[in-house]
Amino acid sequence: MDKILLLFKKEIRAFMHDKAMVSLLIVGPVFFSFFSPMPYKNAIVRDIPVAVIDNDHTYYSRELARMLDASEEIKAVYDYRDFQSAKDALIAKKVHGIIVIDNDFQRNILRGVPEEVKVYADAGYMSYYKYVSSGAEKVIGTFSAGVEIQELEPEYGKQAAITRAPVTLVTRNLYNVSTGYLEYIIPANYTNSMQQTLMSSLCIWAFGRRSSKKRYKKIFKPFDILMARAMTFLCFGLGYFLFLFGFMYKFFWEGVNAHNFVGALVFLLPFYLSVTFLATFISGFFEDKDAISPVLVVCSMPLMFSAGGSWPWFMMPGAIRFFRLFLPNAYGLDGILKIFVMDAPFSAALRSFISLWALVLLYGYLAYRAIKKRYPHMM
Repeated sequence: MDKILLLFKKEIRAFMHDKAMVSLLIVGPVFFSFFSPMPYKNAIVRDIPVAVIDNDHTYYSRELARMLDASEEIKAVYDYRDFQSAKDALIAKKVHGIIVIDNDFQRNILRGVPEEVKVYADAGYMSYYKYVSSGAEKVIGTFSAGVEIQELEPEYGKQAAITRAPVTLVTRNLYNVSTGYLEYIIPANYTNSMQQTLMSSLCIWAFGRRSSKKRYKKIFKPFDILMARAMTFLCFGLGYFLFLFGFMYKFFWEGVNAHNFVGALVFLLPFYLSVTFLATFISGFFEDKDAISPVLVVCSMPLMFSAGGSWPWFMMPGAIRFFRLFLPNAYGLDGILKIFVMDAPFSAALRSFISLWALVLLYGYLAYRAIKKRYPHMM
């Protein structure tokens, strides 16, 4: 154990004196943690500017326009008198939708003639399209219900509202209570970035040590080297978690779903170990860093999507589902989302926890063989 601690101190000291490693392991994650979540900062899109063209100018049309403006999704813009000017504004991105209320809107409603409200939503941005369409649909549905209740009141009185809607819909959001991107996508991005950063830095570090032609002292055996490296990157990994999730996610981005820190730290122990051993094993296949760098770049996106954050694992082809069985971030992401974000009990992620320890044993053995093959040369 003394030899492992001594080698661990040497590894940390060597890291701190390597500018490239400091940039990759410290500066890179700090930079990423600020700019990666920027698109999701607002979490839920609100007050989207939408041109409302009222060609009827009656009580009903003005009431519908007022209700559209009062919704949380839509901010009604009345600056455009005709469809062409509103279309030009949409092309210029001054508005992200157009809602047209036709002539005879109130007259047709009072006569019982079906009336249409035309909604043109900017589908070039999926968030704008989704919220403009859903917001307009809810408002128009509420407006239609109000008109129908008014027609029923002379016959049913106070029971008109119950007669119109005898069943009330109650929706409870599960897993992602806020329904925003922030509480779900950011933890997934941070988990994937931890794996990519650790793997890239360890591979480059191994090639740098190997190219130096230095040798380990005979007192340090392959097992000591492997354990010292595991301790080194475990420290960096825990530091990443405390910074990314404990500070950036919880306080800087004000993530509301950040609960079980202790459970998440325990869960991530085999995650960091498996990533370290996997990177050590992979670095044994290549002779120089110029060969591994393109591989890491090409594999970064498949590794991220295969983890299952933005692509549900049960919708993946069978080959990819088999491949992801050997990816630490697939299990790490599952545990982080369940324990840290969804506040589920540790038992909910027990299968992923056990799977990570299985990967630790597998990649630990392979990493040991890779180090032993090149021993006593540094790796």
